[in-house]
Amino acid sequence: MADEQARTAGGQPAVRTTAGMWLLLGVLIILTVITALQETRYAMLARTHTVALWVSVGTAVAAVLLLRSGLGTGGNWVEAQARLGTIANSYYPPRREAITEGGALLGGVFGALWWGLSSWGLLLQGMRHHAANRGFFDFEISAIVGALSGAVDGAVIGLLAGWLWERHHRRRRQSARAS
Repeated sequence: MADEQARTAGGQPAVRTTAGMWLLLGVLIILTVITALQETRYAMLARTHTVALWVSVGTAVAAVLLLRSGLGTGGNWVEAQARLGTIANSYYPPRREAITEGGALLGGVFGALWWGLSSWGLLLQGMRHHAANRGFFDFEISAIVGALSGAVDGAVIGLLAGWLWERHHRRRRQSARAS
């Protein structure tokens, strides 16, 4: 009964404001500030990375909107559980959440590594011009941009993987129950 009260009229779970949602907002603010500064003399990344920055920020914005929308979070679980012959639903949400978080972790690591490797020249350039601190700062900003945008994008990939896993597992359980 409490679960049904926490649902909206459309059948989707009611979206609660959590620390994760504030974290997503913080990621967008950081990426937006770095992108806005890119077009000024205070740019934190080399001009050659501007297109990659815009692509990363664009995918991060789309990913945050998708994560915030509640899609792929088991909105029709009442009907799906009823088809399985039970109303308890404590099996899928923690596993789906773990897959999403694992995707965010892998995406963040992959994004930081990719941006770090593609920006290694910033550190080298700073050392050649006797401004290693500036080069190292630019390199760190590149890795942070990669980690943040990669983590958000990875969370969406994990959300999709969790949704596909749950769908496959429910079908397998239904066919085993029917047999």
